[in-house]
Amino acid sequence: MKVAFFTNNYLPRISGVANSVEFLRKSLEELGIEVFVFAPSYEINDYPSSQERIIRIRSLRFWWLKRFAFPLPFFNIQKINRVLSRIQPDIIHFHQPFLLGRLALKWAIKSRVPVVFTYHSLYEEYVHYFPFHQKICKKMASYYTVDSANKSNLIICPTEQVADYLRAKGVSNRIVVVPTGIDFNCYGQRFTEKQLREFKQTLGITTDNKILLYVGRMVKEKNIQFLLRAAEKILKQRKDMILIMVGDGTLLSSYCRFAQKMRIDKQIIWTGSQPPEKLPWFYQIADLFLFPSKTDTQAIVLYEALASGLPVIAVASLASKAIVKNGDNGFLSSDDLGEFSRAVINNLSFKQKKPIFLEQKKYTPSEIALFVYQLYQKVISEYSFAKKYHSVSYKTNESV
Repeated sequence: MKVAFFTNNYLPRISGVANSVEFLRKSLEELGIEVFVFAPSYEINDYPSSQERIIRIRSLRFWWLKRFAFPLPFFNIQKINRVLSRIQPDIIHFHQPFLLGRLALKWAIKSRVPVVFTYHSLYEEYVHYFPFHQKICKKMASYYTVDSANKSNLIICPTEQVADYLRAKGVSNRIVVVPTGIDFNCYGQRFTEKQLREFKQTLGITTDNKILLYVGRMVKEKNIQFLLRAAEKILKQRKDMILIMVGDGTLLSSYCRFAQKMRIDKQIIWTGSQPPEKLPWFYQIADLFLFPSKTDTQAIVLYEALASGLPVIAVASLASKAIVKNGDNGFLSSDDLGEFSRAVINNLSFKQKKPIFLEQKKYTPSEIALFVYQLYQKVISEYSFAKKYHSVSYKTNESV
């Protein structure tokens, strides 16, 4: 089987979507499936540079968004058509309803190839990246999401809560929940007390310190300013507490200055971006994992933290409500600063009452890849039958 992925986010840019796409690509290829990825060119250190199945698309860079690249599909349409004609994919799988995703959908409809759409993000919450009228951008994001979903043969989303959200927005096509997988060999490993103590020392942390942890991008949609305001209440009350902020992003320097202004910078450690193999160390030295985001749909870091045995305090959202179970593996809070701060202070000694993944098998890379492969087979079979009798699930002459 040949599958063509289309994604506007991919490595070497680190994000939940990029990691999720790469996770699925690797896992499918281990099953013997040929996966071709159409992704933006980041010009420097494109990953993986030696892979002929990674097709880089010329992209536009903006000075205020140095870590982003916006692919220009219509300036690359001949290249994309040429590659697709050569590889003849059995199915198209696009990961955003814009740019490369929109072009992929158009090609699939024109070429009568079945198409799958994975809904990764609440796109309406990301329009602040574009210097245009925000209300218009939100309406466009909503329109393209619903329209792309209803022109696809299958929609994949990470939780049942997200599926309900899409149905409420007007998506009528079939939606299948596929949970986000993680590498249990990485996050399930356990380090010795001595190893963890030595790792703390490299960060300047003593055994007397209580440790709060955040892992993620330092950007507006992750609600970092809320987290820092809550940290002000927490850290000034508990001088023995340290907040570790792992990650990079366009607003990192702004958040550092914000912490200095609130005079809590002495109790915050900013590590910058860390390689995946280093993250288990941070999860295992921490006492609580803090998750302030209200826009995530898959929240891979929650799975990583909980698989590492670390309980979570999270702002209630589509992602966190599907993963965090009050009193079992953590606690949910509203986005009220006082409530969130109290939840942290009152649960510093909380331990998970039972393992987060009693059914770990369904979250492993191999099981998720096998499930997605079976979905592909079913979609291809149904589409072939419908095409044979001239009744494909969407109108092939419908404009995109």
